[in-house]
Amino acid sequence: MFTTSAMHWKRLLATSVVCLINTAHILLAASPLISNASVSSDDVTKRVIVTYRLDDLDSPIVNVSMLVSTNSGASYTIQPISFETGSAVGPVNPGSNKQIVWLAGIDWPNQVTSQMRVRLTTSDDG
Repeated sequence: MFTTSAMHWKRLLATSVVCLINTAHILLAASPLISNASVSSDDVTKRVIVTYRLDDLDSPIVNVSMLVSTNSGASYTIQPISFETGSAVGPVNPGSNKQIVWLAGIDWPNQVTSQMRVRLTTSDDG
């Protein structure tokens, strides 16, 4: 015959509650998410404009970085360093209508390609 003491049930219940709390903490620790991204370029000023939305449930500041490919995304070898003041790169507060304006004519002078791709990456290290 199988019997279970009240103390055993209390321990089991307490363990279950701790597991649920830990699971909830894991679910809330979501990675930053970039959505609604679009890219345009200005051939006259040699600027690349990236607009995006940034969401993060658990961090008020997110690090956003940008990499550029010149071969349709086969590799991302250009790490832009020249941006217009106020560009949403580096430490960024989550929100909509974020904009990065890369001064491509400075970092990648006298170059043109129809195979350019932009990759934004995020981390909670903000």
